[in-house]
Amino acid sequence: MLVAGVARPGAGAITEELAVVQAIARILAGESSKPYDYLYFESEFSARKNIAASISDPDREQFCGLSREEGLALVKQITFLNMEPLEFDKPTARVVGLNLGHKQFPKFRYLKLSRVVFGADQQHAWLAADLNGESGAIYRVDKIRGEWNRTARCGGWVKAVD
Repeated sequence: MLVAGVARPGAGAITEELAVVQAIARILAGESSKPYDYLYFESEFSARKNIAASISDPDREQFCGLSREEGLALVKQITFLNMEPLEFDKPTARVVGLNLGHKQFPKFRYLKLSRVVFGADQQHAWLAADLNGESGAIYRVDKIRGEWNRTARCGGWVKAVD
């Protein structure tokens, strides 16, 4: 069962949501051959159509550790949460070695991250990442020994070359 993160200033869910955002930003920035410059200043999920298409394959029975139906519900929850975006601040970005970006200039590389959906046990979480508008996916992160670690990449997409 999935539980949506709650956007209430000062709430524990926000603190944990930011911990997940920082963990995945650190992981994605660290494994990229081209460094990222910016974390986009607010959560967003513009790739939902790409990811929804990936899940809609009727032969796909599993998605990021979830059943097909749960995967579809996850995409809906991420979409719903991002109607009320979470704004990131400079310290959130700097902790992972990025600047905070408000505009997407072509010469700078950026990460855009969605709001986080938590599992009922608060030990599993899912969020979407847009990697410089070139590709993206939904990532599952699990809390292992008190640290958030990526455990799966699902529903990936690559921008079509024009």
